[in-house]
Amino acid sequence: MQPLSQRELARRLQYDPSNITALADALQARGVVERQPDPSDRRFRLVALTNTGKRVKSDLESQLTRPLDAIARLSPTHQQQLLQLLRSVFGQADVPGREDAGRSQR
Repeated sequence: MQPLSQRELARRLQYDPSNITALADALQARGVVERQPDPSDRRFRLVALTNTGKRVKSDLESQLTRPLDAIARLSPTHQQQLLQLLRSVFGQADVPGREDAGRSQR
């Protein structure tokens, strides 16, 4: 992930730019990000992940993509049945999943 200006970070996170300073301060205090001068305009600072931040990001991504233990214990057939039931409950019968990712969306 490339360093971003605080303004761009606010835009991507859909935050008010005034709130990004406090967020960046908190993350910097934890050693997750650092502020760097923008090489194209030294009046501005870029927010960049530190090595610690990269590890935290990787750990979070790993946790978010891992199925819950309760679901992982189900057989593939039962997982598929649960997916179909959830799609019915939430009215998203046409949401593409892994098994039908090649189908076009309506």
